[in-house]
Amino acid sequence: MRSLTEAMLYPGVGLLENCQLSVGRGTGTPFVLIGASYIDDLRLAEAMNAERLPGVRFVPVRFTPSANIFSNQPCALEIARAMNIRRGGQRGF
Repeated sequence: MRSLTEAMLYPGVGLLENCQLSVGRGTGTPFVLIGASYIDDLRLAEAMNAERLPGVRFVPVRFTPSANIFSNQPCALEIARAMNIRRGGQRGF
């Protein structure tokens, strides 16, 4: 894991690897990105942000993974950014 955010997201996002989704492997930020060539990133980000999950925000982005499913195919959505992380405890997740 390259960052605390990736380590925090891995247990949940990693479960999606058996679905028809890219979890960002083959990018500089695995497990922070999730997507597929068929996802409308703008609509999905809007719907997910409407849920107002504490400590998480969804950002529409485009990425092209170089590994795993959807390798070399455009995908979209930065699934989560952990916010309000404090040493000695987590807030939000």
